[in-house]
Amino acid sequence: MNLYVKAKIRLEIVVFFGNTDSPHQLFKVEVKGRATTGLSACIKAKARHQISMFRYQTAYTKPENELEKMFSSIDFSGCDTNWKKSMRIMEKVYQTLSYVKGATTVETSAEQALQLGQGVCQDYAHIMISLCRMAGIPSRYVVGMLIGEGLSHAWVEIESNGYWYGLDLTNFLVVNDQHIKISMGEIIKIV
Repeated sequence: MNLYVKAKIRLEIVVFFGNTDSPHQLFKVEVKGRATTGLSACIKAKARHQISMFRYQTAYTKPENELEKMFSSIDFSGCDTNWKKSMRIMEKVYQTLSYVKGATTVETSAEQALQLGQGVCQDYAHIMISLCRMAGIPSRYVVGMLIGEGLSHAWVEIESNGYWYGLDLTNFLVVNDQHIKISMGEIIKIV
C-alpha cells in the first residue's frame, strides 16, 4: 500500500534566502513524500553477529531493581521462541504501565518509567527492550507514525528465527499497515 504524507513544519530560526529585509514571524514548509506500508509482517534479519549490538543494555535500558523484579515475575514456560517470549513480555508491560502524557521526558530511563508506573510510547519501548535483552532477545527501538495520528510514535522490533517483528506495546498489537516506520536503532538518541 502506498500512502502520501503531507506535513507542515514550523521553524523557530529563519534562514533568509532571496531579497528580503523584514524579519519573519513564521516560516512554513510543506513536505510531500511517499511512504510504503505493508512491510510490517517481518523483515529478514542480518546474520547473528551483525545484530549483536541489539542484545546489550544501554543507559536507557539498564535493568535495576524494578526491571529485575518484573523480569523474574514473567512466566516463560512453554515459550520456545523469541516471538513467544516477547509476547509474554509485551503483555506484562502493557498490564503494568499506564499511558500518561507528560509523565516522563526523553531522558527518562526504563527503570525510572517503571518506578513511576506510567509513561508514553518511548517508555513502553525502553522497558520492553530492557526485558527482551534480559531474556536474550535482540531488540531495537523504532520511530515512526501511526496513520491518522500525525505525531511521532515509538515501538519495538524483536528478532525471532532470523526475522524482525514489530510490536506496538502502547496499543498492545503487532505492528501492521497503520504503522509507518521512519527509522530504527539501538536507543532513542541514535534514531
